[in-house]
Amino acid sequence: MTSIFARPLLPHEPRIVNELVQQELTDRYLMPVVAELEIFLLAVRTEVDAILQPRQPTKLGKPYPLGQCLEITQAVQKRLHRIDASGFDGIAAKGYAALSAFLRAGGSLRQIWGDLRGQFFQNAFLIGTLYVDVSNDTVVPTKPKVEILPFGKSQLMPVENYCHFKRIAESYWKDQVFPNHVLPELAPYCPLVNVNSFGQVRLCDSSGYMVALTRATAFQASEEVLRDSTMPADVFAFIAESLQHTKLRLASNPEQGRIEALIQSRMYRTKRWHQSDQQQDRIVDSVHDANRCLAKLVVHPSCASSVQQGIDRTGVELMVPPPSTLPKASSYVAVSKDRHANKCWRLNSSHHFAAPDTIVPLTAQELPQAVMALPVAFIASGEVFDLVAVQGLAPGRNTFVASDGRWLAAYIPAVYRTYPFKLANADDGQYVLCIDESSGLVTEGPDGETFFDVDGKPTQAVKEVLNSLTQQQANCKATAGICLVLQKHKLIQPWQLQVQTGEKTQPIEGLYRVDEAALNSLPAQAFIELRDTGALAAAYCQLLSMQNVQKLGLI
Repeated sequence: MTSIFARPLLPHEPRIVNELVQQELTDRYLMPVVAELEIFLLAVRTEVDAILQPRQPTKLGKPYPLGQCLEITQAVQKRLHRIDASGFDGIAAKGYAALSAFLRAGGSLRQIWGDLRGQFFQNAFLIGTLYVDVSNDTVVPTKPKVEILPFGKSQLMPVENYCHFKRIAESYWKDQVFPNHVLPELAPYCPLVNVNSFGQVRLCDSSGYMVALTRATAFQASEEVLRDSTMPADVFAFIAESLQHTKLRLASNPEQGRIEALIQSRMYRTKRWHQSDQQQDRIVDSVHDANRCLAKLVVHPSCASSVQQGIDRTGVELMVPPPSTLPKASSYVAVSKDRHANKCWRLNSSHHFAAPDTIVPLTAQELPQAVMALPVAFIASGEVFDLVAVQGLAPGRNTFVASDGRWLAAYIPAVYRTYPFKLANADDGQYVLCIDESSGLVTEGPDGETFFDVDGKPTQAVKEVLNSLTQQQANCKATAGICLVLQKHKLIQPWQLQVQTGEKTQPIEGLYRVDEAALNSLPAQAFIELRDTGALAAAYCQLLSMQNVQKLGLI
């Protein structure tokens, strides 16, 4: 394979070009005023923070600036192109003047990206021969916001190939990374499939650097990783089934996909497509189409079980922990052979257990049915929002549960349909299958379903409940992402509701709704983001559901 230093510079590659010239300019203009340059960049970063933090206060559940390295770096770069010198004075002005003089003399300033110390993907700037990180606090928030080092001491290195990319993605992002054996025609340009901790799927990587690296190696970098072990059959099946109605050509099975992907890589090289910008644009457009489709999916957690240490193919053994990992709950206990091997269980036939619930969590996947029967709202949960169905106004009173336990609405929320089971977080961070032993639905038999068969394995009925719960868990993570997108575009606002109490009206606080006016005035790009992430459909469903508030006695 071609050495990374024997080819032209790739987009955002962390490598100094014309090092002797850049070192001379750095020594003349920047090194005498490094402290002033840092203060100037810190002032720019402060301006950027004031814009970005309200726009995206969280990302994937983490508060700003965590995880927003790229956003901050790009915003600083744009700001540097539009700076008015009169906006700075004192030490910051001196730093700005030195940087301006450096650039006028032929100094280089460009954004770079790579592997930082074998631990992170990092965006930064290369200014002359200086490594300048304006988002140094996006992994560890207590670090200084700006860091300036000689580039050689930064330990930022180019990503050499897809095996290198895969290693960092798995350790830094905590992604599960598989060879792309499902879309062989796209695999030479994007040879990996990433599944993140939220279960979201995407082809990797269509960034300018990685695509340019692919082309620079005449697809050999892709071939290297595509020769890896075959994509797990369950992951393949989930993605293939989800994309079967698109125009994308799918492999018939993982092994065939592996062979086809390698053939395509060699065929593209023979056709010299690595030298064609037109072919790159065509394939990358198809990759973006595929990723837009995949953005609407959430991989069932059991699909990737083959890469999770300690989980068998059913995923059930994960749910049977030793006693030390039992969740701390008063009435729920973990399902285990020691405790439940000789017992039976029944699903609920009454909804008395839900009678005290005034709200219940919903997932976006439930909305098309739920909104026809229940009012849907958002509630604040720290700095983010959760999606819920509103079931009552008075504390401890669920409007939709009759006195005899019947469910009165036309839709039953998913979390109720699997009662008395639930998943709970154990102390080791794993999910545990638990059952509410105070429900009256656990018996000594013989009526009901058994927990384990004669071989001590979970019965099919237990597996079906587990599958339903793990799908709910995945749907919850996808719904959290949708709520973050709505929040990012400031589309969630307080819902001004009132309830009649005698002759008086009382405001209801704590509920939120979609801001329809703001939704209708979104710019095109934001509207597309909502559409492609599923947030647009969720917004419309929430608005539609508001007609159901009358069922709660609201005015």
